[in-house]
Amino acid sequence: MVLLGELLDFFLNASGIHLEISHSLKPLRLISRVPSMKLWLSVIVDTLPMLGHVLLLFMFVIHIFGVMGVHLWGGELRNRCFLGEDIVTMYNLSLSPYFDYVPGERASFVCSRHSETGERHCKDVPPYQENGNVCTLAAPHQDKPGNWGVNATAGPSHGDCVNWNLFYNVCRPDGPNPNMGSINFDNIVYAWITVFQVNCQI
Repeated sequence: MVLLGELLDFFLNASGIHLEISHSLKPLRLISRVPSMKLWLSVIVDTLPMLGHVLLLFMFVIHIFGVMGVHLWGGELRNRCFLGEDIVTMYNLSLSPYFDYVPGERASFVCSRHSETGERHCKDVPPYQENGNVCTLAAPHQDKPGNWGVNATAGPSHGDCVNWNLFYNVCRPDGPNPNMGSINFDNIVYAWITVFQVNCQI
C-alpha cells in the first residue's frame, strides 16, 4: 500500500501536483510489525457489514421522518410577517418588507398562518427599537414629524418613538428558509438534510 502511494506521488509530482500521499500511508507499516494492530484491524473489518446494516436502518428512519416533514411542513418555514400597509411610502421609511431580528442573521422569525394553531404569530413580533430604546408609540395618521412623539433635539428615549413593528401583521409564505436556507421541508432532499441536522443536535 505504501509503495503504491509512493508510485502515485511520483506521477503526481511529475504533473506538478504535490499531495504527499505516501507520508499519510506510512503508519500502515505498523500493522505488519505489531500483532495487536493486526487483531484490531481484523475486528474492524469483521464489524463493517454490521455497521452497514445500522447505516441502512438510520437512512430508512431519516427517510420516513423526511417524508412526514414534507407532507406536514412543506413551505411552512417560509412564513414571515409582512407589512400589512404601504408604510414605507406613507411615512418615507426604510423598512424590510418582512420582519427579521437582524437582516442576514441565521435565526428567523417564522410565523403561523393559522390563528388557532402554531406557537408564534405576527402579534408576537417584538417592539421596534431605536438607539437601544424600545418604542411604544402608535404611528401618526399623517406624515408630520410633530406627531411622531420624538423630540428633534433630544432624540427618542424611554419609548418615545413609533413602534413600526406593529405593521408586520400579515403572515405569508414568501420569505426565505431559516438558517440561510439550509433548514426546510420543501422537498425530500432538504428534508433529509434537516432531519439529519436535528439528529446531530440532540
